[in-house]
Amino acid sequence: GKFDTFPAHNFIDVAKGDGEDYVKLAFYGDRLLAFKQRTLQILNISSPSASGWFLEKTVPYAGTLYPYSVCDTEYGVIWSNKNGAYLFDGSNVTNITEGKIADDGSTSYSSSNWSSFSTINKIVVGYLPELKQAIFINSSSDATNAFYYDFRYKSWYYGKNAAPNKDNDGITNGSS
Repeated sequence: GKFDTFPAHNFIDVAKGDGEDYVKLAFYGDRLLAFKQRTLQILNISSPSASGWFLEKTVPYAGTLYPYSVCDTEYGVIWSNKNGAYLFDGSNVTNITEGKIADDGSTSYSSSNWSSFSTINKIVVGYLPELKQAIFINSSSDATNAFYYDFRYKSWYYGKNAAPNKDNDGITNGSS
């Protein structure tokens, strides 16, 4: 009855003592995604027996700091960190910002710059199923800037004042 936990009697051999904690668990198809702060571990859980599950891939620099930076979609699992936005489609992890949104390392904010957008690294990720779009809001407490990703066209656009409830109760799946 607890979310995002492994029962004590089940175990999978993964690296211990790497200095990272598990932040979020997500799944898509027959893969379990175990997010750490800097690393993503993809576990193959296709076997009906837990003893047949195994660590399939470790993806460095694809982790996330907050559970609200991960979201399920009909296209797979999406998430973000300071390095970009990612999609796991059931077989591949793709940095969907690469080549689409500049990452010039500038500290001044620009609507075309992921580095400055993700400076505080508290990006809230959501999915708009009726529009087939993901929304990446720069901060759960500020919520003024957002990037939108359209799954149909594989394109990005920028929006200001994306969260109309920011002055009231904040974002419901975020934490300031």
